[in-house]
Amino acid sequence: MDTDTVPSSSTQATPATATIMTRGKWAKRIVEAWQKQVPGIFETGLLLESAKAELRHGDFVKMIKADLPFARSTANKLMKIVACDHLRNAERVPHLPAHWGTLFELTLLTADQFEHGIKTGTINPKMQRKHVKALRGDEQASPEPRISPMALLKRQLDERIRENAYLQERLAYADQGSLFDLKKDTPKNIADVVIGTVTKSKAIAIGKAIFTALKEPAS
Repeated sequence: MDTDTVPSSSTQATPATATIMTRGKWAKRIVEAWQKQVPGIFETGLLLESAKAELRHGDFVKMIKADLPFARSTANKLMKIVACDHLRNAERVPHLPAHWGTLFELTLLTADQFEHGIKTGTINPKMQRKHVKALRGDEQASPEPRISPMALLKRQLDERIRENAYLQERLAYADQGSLFDLKKDTPKNIADVVIGTVTKSKAIAIGKAIFTALKEPAS
């Protein structure tokens, strides 16, 4: 539910519990509060708390499943919002975002993290959930941009084309009696060709021979 403002503690309606209400009456009041948008975030949480305290456990769960426009997980988050000292402080209300999902994320902050967010201005009416996660210190590095299947195939094709061109060039040198382009090939390129051409023991022997030859003084 997107909203525009958040009510102060003075506007939070505490539901009357003097008269015991049925599941249906609780559901009606909760749905009405939910539809009020901004004040409804806090009022809905308060009503849920009162309904949970008054109704039998089974009836409370049934009411959420059958009579309310949101899931049990949302109900639990709304109750946590109204129970959070950070959010119930009237002085902090002007700084709070207007979306219940972001408000719930704020309940997960420690007191120090919340105060830091207020002082730095990170907590403000326009903040998003990712900003709350950053305050918690668990924001991960931004993922790489998602690549479409078509772009991924094109990238793979380009790599195959480059690889094919390299192999064709290599084949041309092989036809001329040489496996290497000594001007372009790196030592690793040459080593890879040798290892892929001869046995492991032979490759080791070639390496030792090169090392010995380099140690011998030039004639």
